[in-house]
Amino acid sequence: MKTNIKPIFCLLTDFGLEDVYVGQVKCVLASQNINAQIIDITHSVIPHNILQGSFFLKASWKYIPENSITLVVIDPGVGTTRDVLILKKDNKIVLAPDNGILSLVIKSYLSPNDIFVLDMEKFKSKADIKSISNTFHGRDVFAPLASYIANGEDILEISHTIDVNTIKKIDIPEFKINKDSNAIILHIDRFGNCVLNIEQSIKEKLRNYEILLLPEGKKIHLVDSYQNIPDGEIGILDGSQGYLELAINKQNLAKKIGFQIGNRICFRLIGENL
Repeated sequence: MKTNIKPIFCLLTDFGLEDVYVGQVKCVLASQNINAQIIDITHSVIPHNILQGSFFLKASWKYIPENSITLVVIDPGVGTTRDVLILKKDNKIVLAPDNGILSLVIKSYLSPNDIFVLDMEKFKSKADIKSISNTFHGRDVFAPLASYIANGEDILEISHTIDVNTIKKIDIPEFKINKDSNAIILHIDRFGNCVLNIEQSIKEKLRNYEILLLPEGKKIHLVDSYQNIPDGEIGILDGSQGYLELAINKQNLAKKIGFQIGNRICFRLIGENL
């Protein structure tokens, strides 16, 4: 099963930009793929925050070019026996550790036969890998693996398929419209807006109810723009990444209330149909 991938690489990591980590990964990719185009999705995932990384991958999926390879390296289990996964879907390939980082993409896009597990010993032999740091698989495993695949090598010679239902997943409860409904904060952007695990398609259904934020019982305004949120009040609206988000107009909601990624947000919905 050979691939014909143009050398387009997308990077999604928690490496930050202060150290040499991103640069070294790019050097490996460029040295093995002279004409490589390298796209930085972000390197600012909160260190080890798999939930946020999973959100970034899901939110970026439809923008990732076809015939590209995305390296997703948020990997607190680096150097352990955790598997390296190869996802192949929609003419895109994603390389990621088996730690739940693919959870949101799996939920929306994948079928049982889209995932492969890397056979590390076969890969090391085929790609002539001499040394692997137990603390930097991004440079020593993911980048060489991306180059190996981009050069048209057969994925099945270094991996085997695995049922998508058997890989690790983050426990992200589905939002349901009940009298008392719970959501999870997937991400907090630099403005303090809190992205929730509520698909935008739910918004019209929420128009039927009065929404209160528990435990304080603050009224939440369902709006279409930040400007429509009353001064000092909290609004819920379509974000730019496919989910609803909580916000205060021109203020940092997360700092004001003390929200963090992964927090459970409790709503009380008041209406005749509950």
